[in-house]
Amino acid sequence: GDLNIGNAGNLSALVQLINGNLGIGTDSPTRNLVINGGSGNSILALQNDSTGQTSTDGFQAQLIGTDVYLYNYDTGFISFGTSNEQRMRITSEGGVLIGKTTTDLDTIGFRFDGITGDVGRCFSSILNTGGTYYVRDTTNALYRFYVTGAGQIHATSTSITAISDITLKENIKPLETG
Repeated sequence: GDLNIGNAGNLSALVQLINGNLGIGTDSPTRNLVINGGSGNSILALQNDSTGQTSTDGFQAQLIGTDVYLYNYDTGFISFGTSNEQRMRITSEGGVLIGKTTTDLDTIGFRFDGITGDVGRCFSSILNTGGTYYVRDTTNALYRFYVTGAGQIHATSTSITAISDITLKENIKPLETG
């Protein structure tokens, strides 16, 4: 039959059903593992000897009301992967890497800087032979601007302006349409 472990009047503190489902705080778990915080919060904590064992150590998945939080309380990163490969990383500084595992600008992928350094910077590193960076107008289904890996700039108009001092530049060439 089922296994029930209770404490001080709570007969369903831990329940394992005959079908293998395990419930904490519920007597009818509908999945392999269900944590029910009742009217409070449901928090799953993963900790080890490197993280410590307090409420602000390790990794936590939290359900607070209807909001979900994933926290790494220590100075490590959080990684997301598919097909046995890391695909995205949130650094301990709050930056985001997509398609790369390092902040090095010479590796292919996207880098969005977080809370340290130059906040808000975005880098896209592409191959010279085939990568292209696009800006697309989804309302009109047009590419408005793109830069090829070879450095060619394409725009739907030549009204590109800058706020720099032209007198400080060398080898100035006129912008060509095309």
